[in-house]
Amino acid sequence: MPNDARKIRFWTALYGSGALGIALLFLIALALDGGTHDTPSMLTVLGVLGVFDIALMVVAKLALRRLKKP
Repeated sequence: MPNDARKIRFWTALYGSGALGIALLFLIALALDGGTHDTPSMLTVLGVLGVFDIALMVVAKLALRRLKKP
């Protein structure tokens, strides 16, 4: 059982870090909006990172569901 608790903590932390990553990417995209940077390419990079974060969250959520089933 302690091993399962550790796995649950790990996947929960991974899920939380994915959610924080999405929030930070959103804030960076808002900061770049209207700036003098090369905005389209930067937003593309942020979009790719966002997709990676969402995939990370999906994998973590599925792992948590599997671990919490009786």
